[in-house]
Amino acid sequence: MSSLLHPVGPEPAGVYWRRRIIVIIGILLVLGLLWLLISPGGSSAPASSSASPTPLPTLSTTAPSASPSASVSGAPCADSDIAVSVTTEQQAFPVGGPVEFVMKISNTGAVACVRDVGTIANTFVVTSGGFDVWNSNACSSSEEAQEEEIPAGEAFAVKGTWDGTVTANGCENAIPAEAGAYQVEASNGEVVSEPVTFGLG
Repeated sequence: MSSLLHPVGPEPAGVYWRRRIIVIIGILLVLGLLWLLISPGGSSAPASSSASPTPLPTLSTTAPSASPSASVSGAPCADSDIAVSVTTEQQAFPVGGPVEFVMKISNTGAVACVRDVGTIANTFVVTSGGFDVWNSNACSSSEEAQEEEIPAGEAFAVKGTWDGTVTANGCENAIPAEAGAYQVEASNGEVVSEPVTFGLG
């Protein structure tokens, strides 16, 4: 016991006391940390696990507004505000092959308007020498309405295909059209285009 209270050694007694105080403080710090770790209220991890979860913020989305061309809420187009034209993909086509047409339904009025551009409203008619050769409505069972808003000064394009047969005598008796000159007219409702000439050869 006397050696603890009266340290013996080559160095002064104060040096030994300072070393012992440092060791004692270190031991106390270690014991304090151990007590904090094993104490029920000393760790922050259990407390956070028992807390109710914070709800994530709800993101609100807004649907994009429809473009003017997709809206059909405008007034109907009058026939006087509509012009119809037709073109062919080329001036001459091989006999027996398909012939492609493009009808343009133009709004010549001052404001946008709604027009039925579906198959029920559109017709392509092919003639030769003043006689009917083919009508797009003759052998087609597809008659659908499709209303579109056409801005003022713009046009809606519709494609048509002639299979190169003569259907004037009925679809069951269709025969390939012969080589020669033909004309095509396109109509939307009561508005009819100017005829366009093309050839088969």
